[in-house]
Amino acid sequence: MEFMSKASNKSEQGFTLVELLIVVAIIGILAAVAVPQYGDYVVKANRVAVLSAADAYKTPIGICAQITGDFDDCDNGEENIPDEITAADSNDAVATLTVTNGVISITATEDFGGASYCITPTPTGGVITWTTVDSACSGSGT
Repeated sequence: MEFMSKASNKSEQGFTLVELLIVVAIIGILAAVAVPQYGDYVVKANRVAVLSAADAYKTPIGICAQITGDFDDCDNGEENIPDEITAADSNDAVATLTVTNGVISITATEDFGGASYCITPTPTGGVITWTTVDSACSGSGT
């Protein structure tokens, strides 16, 4: 009987300090990897949310270029291109969005990073490809 009670007491003692420290170290390592990855995810998600606002402008810009023969007259409010987005429009992601000569210029709100993007159309063989640069557009929309 004495052997049995020692065995049962041994199994009821719980974790040792070393085992608990190992678990804490593993959790710390996982957190050290996960936190920067989450930050990268948030930045990418914000970028996508802001750039998706330009999707509603791309088709009308393409139609404008087809009708007029180039992008020179493809501005906000012209040829069925939607009006610009301003801070007064209370858009959660986009502070401003303007179209000048077919080039879309977007600035994100501070909640979405405040970054600026320039989306430029390039016609190639009847197909328009869109190039996005993570900086403000230079010049007058070119």
